[in-house]
Amino acid sequence: MTKEKEVVNSMPTCGCGKSLHKPYCDGSHGRSEEQYAEWKRQTELENKNADSTNSRRNTMTISMYQASIPPMIKTLSNLRNLLEKAVAHAEAKKIDPSVLINARLYPDMFPLSRQVQIATDMAKGAASRLAGQEVPKYEDNEATFPELVARLDKTIALLENFKPEDIDGSEDRTITLPMRDSTLTFKGLPYLIDYVLPNVYFHTTTAFAILRHNGVEIGKKDFLGKVD
Repeated sequence: MTKEKEVVNSMPTCGCGKSLHKPYCDGSHGRSEEQYAEWKRQTELENKNADSTNSRRNTMTISMYQASIPPMIKTLSNLRNLLEKAVAHAEAKKIDPSVLINARLYPDMFPLSRQVQIATDMAKGAASRLAGQEVPKYEDNEATFPELVARLDKTIALLENFKPEDIDGSEDRTITLPMRDSTLTFKGLPYLIDYVLPNVYFHTTTAFAILRHNGVEIGKKDFLGKVD
């Protein structure tokens, strides 16, 4: 079969069996004027319904709570598990835990401890700001694995206290972030999607990379955690 015939055969047909695409057939073939008018009306109605169905399929209503709290809890829980494996690795290999805690991927990058601190800062700050609440302050003085794990536990517990009604509807909430030399202003949805989640994932990924680079036996499954 030639390509031309394949194209013709793939086109919709009318009752005459010919393609509805001109110059083959415009749907009037073998029909009276009244029959053609009714056929055309039905066809336009079917096309309209199909367009409406496709439009609904392509429209997603996002829940700010579902897009923020569950993924942040899961990511921080997975990070906690990574630290637990780092503790076991240090004990098995007789490594001073501070070597891992202060390890960096490159001299101008933050160490493992700071990666954990920033990941938790991003998560607690996002939930609090989206809910219109004051952001809890941490001392940022963790220097051991138990202290870093405790920080993660505290942040996860904080996130678990938020309810959907606290977060949902915050898509257009104005979020203001004072920085060193400027102030960033967002609406709630781009704040979450474009700023918070990428930062949480970035610092968690960097923590993972630091530990793996230093010999801790972890892999993608540890980073992703349980996939339902």
